Amino acid sequence: MLPDEILIKDYDSIVRQIIHWDSHFWHKNQFFLAIQSAFMVVVLKVIKEKILNVPEISLKEISLKEILLKLDLLFLFTVVTFFNIYLCWVWFKTNRRNREYLELRMRRAREIEADSRLQGLLRTFRKDKRILHRNPFKKHGSAGWENHIPCGFIALWLVLLGFVFYKYLMSINFLNFLISIINRGING
Repeated sequence: MLPDEILIKDYDSIVRQIIHWDSHFWHKNQFFLAIQSAFMVVVLKVIKEKILNVPEISLKEISLKEILLKLDLLFLFTVVTFFNIYLCWVWFKTNRRNREYLELRMRRAREIEADSRLQGLLRTFRKDKRILHRNPFKKHGSAGWENHIPCGFIALWLVLLGFVFYKYLMSINFLNFLISIINRGING
């Protein structure tokens, strides 16, 4: 087999890998986006029903059992939030790794295209790069945005967690709540 035939076979293999990994990237994104969206819908529904509709409570009106139930919901929400932040981090890391692999394959494809033995027969990736670096395309790349979709979800989860903690602290006068628990624990 001649060297130029080897390069063309390598090029063909690389193009198939790029197509595969780009499709794989979008399948993973759809999976994580569906999971995060489903969790977000459920959590927003719970926040609306269980947290936003909670009136400010006087400690004389609430039993220790009710207080602990409220804390259980807060603890559960905190666990769900940190689990989703972890999922978003995994999603972000897999996006980055996938994009790095695609860039590596594209770089190799451009090297093959530039090989003088092929006399300009293959130009797909070099031509695309030149066209995309011209105006009006120059500043409209979406790879960075695609990779950082999980960061938006992480920020949203943190905002929701802060909001829920704020609502809980406002619905129960927190210092009186702590004092009440300590007194009830001491007095039996």
